[in-house]
Amino acid sequence: MVEESKQTTKKEFVTFSLYSLREFKPVINALRKINDYSIIKFDKKGIIFKSLNAQHTMMFILKLKKHFFNKFKAKNKGIIELDLNELYRTIHHNKIDDELQFTINKAGISIITTGDIVKHQKIQKYPNTAEEGIIPKFNIDTTLKLKTKNIKNALNQIDSEETKITLRTINQNLMLQDKKNMVLLDYKPKTNKDIKVNTSFNLIKHLKHFDKFSKTMKIGIKEDFPLIINMESTRPHGHLKILIAPRMERDE
Repeated sequence: MVEESKQTTKKEFVTFSLYSLREFKPVINALRKINDYSIIKFDKKGIIFKSLNAQHTMMFILKLKKHFFNKFKAKNKGIIELDLNELYRTIHHNKIDDELQFTINKAGISIITTGDIVKHQKIQKYPNTAEEGIIPKFNIDTTLKLKTKNIKNALNQIDSEETKITLRTINQNLMLQDKKNMVLLDYKPKTNKDIKVNTSFNLIKHLKHFDKFSKTMKIGIKEDFPLIINMESTRPHGHLKILIAPRMERDE
C-alpha cells in the first residue's frame, strides 16, 4: 500500500487512488502520442482529460467518473494543465498491479506510487486558463463498431512513416489505405444499408495504441467531417472520445 507523503502539503483540491494501473497506464501512454499536454477538469463527479493538438486536427476527451477510482475526493472544482509525458515517465516503470495516488493542490501535482516513488510536478496553469478547444456539432451518417485489436492489426500493416491514411469502402468492405498498401479491416456490417466513405486523415494511425484501454471502438462517419471515435474502458466508468479532422485537398 502507498504510504502517506511526508511532504508538507497545502490544501488539497482533488485526490484519487488506483489499486491497479492496468487501464490507466496504457491510456496515458496512448494520449501522450496525440499531444504532450492535456488540461484536467475536476469536480465531485470525477476528472476529465481534454486536449487539442497544435494543428487543431485531433482532439481527445477522457472522462473518468469517481467510481472509476478506488478512492476519489474532490473538495473544489477547477482546471489545470498537465504534462502527459512527465506523468507517464513517473509511472511507466511501475507494474500494472502497482498502486497510484494522485493529489492536486496549489503547489502542484504530487504522484505517489508503490515503492515510495514520489514525483512532484508544478502546475502549468491554474485554474480556468487552459484552452479547451471547440467540439464541432454535426449529425453523423454511419456508426461502425470495430474491435480495437483489429484496428491495431490493420494499422500495423500501414507504413509507420506515412501520415496520410484513407478510410474507404469498396463493395461494403472497409479498408485502410496509404500510398503503398491497402488493408482490409475485419468488419462485417450488421445492416444492408450502403456505407460509403473515402476520406483521408493525418493522424488516424494513433488509434492502434488504445487496444489495452478498450476492447471495441465505435467510429462515427460523415463525409468531409471529423471522425468521432468512442471507447468504453474495460474498467467501468471510463469513456474516451477522439475526434480526427479529415485531410483537406489544400494539405496536399
